[in-house]
Amino acid sequence: MDNAILILFGFYLLEHLALYIGMIINLKKPGASNGEFPTVSVIVAGMNEEENIGACIESLLKTDYPSEKLEIIVMNDRSTDRTKEIMLSYAQNNPVVKYLETDETIGKLKGKTNALAIAIKKSKGEIIFTTDADIIVKPSWIKEMVRYYDSGTGVVNSFTTMELKNTWWSLQSFDWIYLLALASGGNGIKAELSCLGNNMSYRRKAYDEVGGYENIRFSVTEDFMLLHTIRRKTKWKAKFPVNPDVKNDTYPCKDFKELFRQKKRWMRGGLDSSLPGIIVGIIEWATSIVLLFGWIFLDTRFYAFFAVSKIIIDMIFISIPAFKLKMAKVYLYFPLFELYFTVYSFLTPFILLFGGKVIWKEQKL
Repeated sequence: MDNAILILFGFYLLEHLALYIGMIINLKKPGASNGEFPTVSVIVAGMNEEENIGACIESLLKTDYPSEKLEIIVMNDRSTDRTKEIMLSYAQNNPVVKYLETDETIGKLKGKTNALAIAIKKSKGEIIFTTDADIIVKPSWIKEMVRYYDSGTGVVNSFTTMELKNTWWSLQSFDWIYLLALASGGNGIKAELSCLGNNMSYRRKAYDEVGGYENIRFSVTEDFMLLHTIRRKTKWKAKFPVNPDVKNDTYPCKDFKELFRQKKRWMRGGLDSSLPGIIVGIIEWATSIVLLFGWIFLDTRFYAFFAVSKIIIDMIFISIPAFKLKMAKVYLYFPLFELYFTVYSFLTPFILLFGGKVIWKEQKL
């Protein structure tokens, strides 16, 4: 038994070392701008987002990208609140903002994926940016992300975090930082693990080469499926920089019910991962079993060694995004995060097997 646990620990250590090196690679700054800016379409698809959409659009209007090269498409995805009214007010007063709504179905697409496909079809930009209605972007976001597009790059993703306002906000922010650190590290070593559509961009050429959303396999995490398909079926590269100038800010899930639904959707989307992603998931799950139950069947000193070593590895691993993105305060919540992450990692397969359908934004997916 002890040998098996040591082997698992070795895998955990090597996995995090490799992904740490991947993040170091992604610390590389983009090349200097040549003064030429590609046309950009930023797409925000929102359903019943009256509380957030105004602030999101305001932040997009404050970006320092040349207005003649930019269009902001706000897509009303069947909202029943004041989302349409708010979107229209910005579109009527700002020529860079274009209002659309889901008045058609493309192929067999549904929900947000259909909304995005419609917006992309009607957009004009050479590079497509996607974000969510509950996101606040930095003024530098678009211009800095565009700088990562050399001749071979087709996709650029980056980090989204939350303000460290209180324990509930900080715990979720820590979770996002850790998971996106895995994603950035995987990208750095050419093993795409994940991404978030609220801080994503891609070349229209890359999107068109895979036939758009209507021609890729359906997934409840449509953003990662698009990334995965582009990397698998084309020669375009992807980048996932650790750069504070392209980090977006969002809000946490309001309550445990919403958090549970978010996690279940991400877990279900994780089933679409490539082999490296599945391996990472298995290692995380096996490690959680040892942490939760190892005290029962392991020697006390051996169990303590495993637990303390795992914590040290995690603390070192998270250091790059924590300090680079100026989020070092998350370390105050490290013990609570370790417990939280261990418990839901262990529960993941059971939630997938017995958790029923994925529900997000009141839609069954």
